[in-house]
Amino acid sequence: MTGRARFAADYNVAHQLYGDVLRAKHPHARILRINGAKARQLEGVEAVLTAQDIPGEKVFGVVEKNQAILAVDKVRYLGDGVALVAARTREIAAEALSRIEVDYEPLPVVSDPEAALRPDAPKIHGDDNKLSTTGAQGDIAQGFAEADFIIERRFRTPCIEHSYLEPEAVLAEPAEHGGVMITGSVQNLLSSRRSVAAALGLDLNRCRLSRRRWAARSEARMK
Repeated sequence: MTGRARFAADYNVAHQLYGDVLRAKHPHARILRINGAKARQLEGVEAVLTAQDIPGEKVFGVVEKNQAILAVDKVRYLGDGVALVAARTREIAAEALSRIEVDYEPLPVVSDPEAALRPDAPKIHGDDNKLSTTGAQGDIAQGFAEADFIIERRFRTPCIEHSYLEPEAVLAEPAEHGGVMITGSVQNLLSSRRSVAAALGLDLNRCRLSRRRWAARSEARMK
């Protein structure tokens, strides 16, 4: 209400680097080649990374680990992350992304969930495009036979995304014993902590996501 509260994007530390992600322009395509040489030559660029540079697990997910941190062999949606850069300014990071060369082999696209379940549908995920299967309990045939009413109807709902008050942002700092301290616009701290630790190949106790504690320490440092 007063405007004094800080969002994650409001925090800064000395000599920080800015990260940016190269997003896929194909909804479904095989990655043939990624060349970041021209981006690395740009002054102010400290790192150009792909999935091959991730030291731990390359996928994450709450229900199933099926979302790639950076695309490994192919992209599966428009905007899928392909590579990332770390640079001294946002402008340099953006310029570096424009210099990364990616060769794609476009693949058939699936844009309808029902079509994705057909036996001949292009395989986006796994062998059948299914995330999970939930089995019914009990005798369904008996249930229908004993039911007083049977109502069959198809329901459709739109896609809904939360309207967050702050932009998605995260700040990562090196921590003691080779660990990492992260603050950001994070909803599920525990699951995010596990995913970060798995991706970096760290023990869980070396990965910390603690917004309030970091904010208090940062405020004291700034004074």
